[in-house]
Amino acid sequence: MKLPCLGDLFSVNWMRDSDEKDITVETLDDQYLVVKELTNLSHVMHYGDMEVSEEPVAWFQGESKVHRKKINYVDEEPYRAVSWPARDIELMYLHQLKETTNDIYEAKELNRKIHKIHEV
Repeated sequence: MKLPCLGDLFSVNWMRDSDEKDITVETLDDQYLVVKELTNLSHVMHYGDMEVSEEPVAWFQGESKVHRKKINYVDEEPYRAVSWPARDIELMYLHQLKETTNDIYEAKELNRKIHKIHEV
């Protein structure tokens, strides 16, 4: 199955935050709170030694001496902003295929696959 899954919501939010913020100033705790707020399809948690939570993110991701180009994350196309729970990706993909097909036999086969998933 060819699924267009480029990253889970947590990872995307974490990488965006690291790209957009000054990680030499932002603390691990600040980043955790931002990413947790943005990630609504899974439970974001932190573990380990909480004493390091006030340390700058850069201490753990690396400090770059070069000027980084600002990345524009404006979603120009609506499908780029779509997020599905990871467990539902196959089901949502099948629904999407069913909605876009003009082939009645393909639609029936997709319906069969969808019903099979619902039986589990």
